Amino acid sequence: MEELSEQMLSIKVIEQNNDSEVERSRVTINGKTTPSALKGAVLETCIQVKGFHLLFMTDDVLYEDMLHLHLINEDLSLIDSVTIGSIYSTGSFKLLGLVEPNTIKFSFIGGVEWSVQAFEKKQRHVPFLSDPKGVSRKACFRCHLKVEGTPLPETSKH
Repeated sequence: MEELSEQMLSIKVIEQNNDSEVERSRVTINGKTTPSALKGAVLETCIQVKGFHLLFMTDDVLYEDMLHLHLINEDLSLIDSVTIGSIYSTGSFKLLGLVEPNTIKFSFIGGVEWSVQAFEKKQRHVPFLSDPKGVSRKACFRCHLKVEGTPLPETSKH
């Protein structure tokens, strides 16, 4: 497991038709481009995990920045995807560490350490119960990504 260097990566934001859609981009890794556009406008980092790449992408939207985690295979096709964040939450991505064989630790929102595990084979997942607060994904019963974290509630400052 390793973080890919910036020289191996590039991103191109796709023009959106309206302001209500999340920005999407195509990512190029070692000269090969993703066949589909992925949610996100800023590529924070890319981690190579076994035969996959795990992309961490943000929207670059002040006060509503979301973190999109995309797991893609060797052909750069999307295998699994998770979004962390919520309306009016401000996030700032920071890679904290790589724990072999498949765990990535990072910070984003909620004042806590988050982690994501990337599995070669799909794992059991219970929609709406398996993911922590602030995490969203398409409803599924099996997935490749498991996200853990317990975000602290945001408090108003007077």
